Amino acid sequence: GTFNSSNGVTYGVMGTLTMSAGFLNVGWSSAASTLNIDGTTTISGGTLQVVTSSSANSGTVNFHGNVTINGGTLTRGSTPAAGVATVNFDGGSTQTLTHSSGTISNQLQMGVSNNTTLNLGSYVTISGTSPVFSVSSGSTLDCGTNVLDGSATSTFTLSSGATLITANTSGIATSGSTGSIQTNTRTFNSG
Repeated sequence: GTFNSSNGVTYGVMGTLTMSAGFLNVGWSSAASTLNIDGTTTISGGTLQVVTSSSANSGTVNFHGNVTINGGTLTRGSTPAAGVATVNFDGGSTQTLTHSSGTISNQLQMGVSNNTTLNLGSYVTISGTSPVFSVSSGSTLDCGTNVLDGSATSTFTLSSGATLITANTSGIATSGSTGSIQTNTRTFNSG
């Protein structure tokens, strides 16, 4: 089935969200919508779409628990529109993102914020047109030995006051297919 969010509404999932089929559209109509997910999220099929292809408004998904994508799609609508598709890992504690199959794509503005530590539980690929991944001041991205990889138009920003942890033997690099961050554009701010 399909669920389309209403205009300007904030929705909440108090427990676990498991998607195995269908469409969950956030930012569907003419006003911005937000989906807060307090528990664990598993996407094994179907599509969680933040801002639909026909929408010029914005949509936000706030993940407060662990996220596993082992099939299905987390995406922004495929046709560019004016709206911003924001995906936050902002539970204020430690969360894990695991991506074993399926797709994370298309102009998503993904970020770690609210003093959250996000552990990469696997190799994570953000694909499609111009995806962005950022870590805000006070928050941490712990890659371990894993890699955050991106498309030819992907961007990574580590803000001043944010922390990046790596156990990758190549550490980090400003370009190329080496190190923990392998997006096209990389900015590592210190301080």
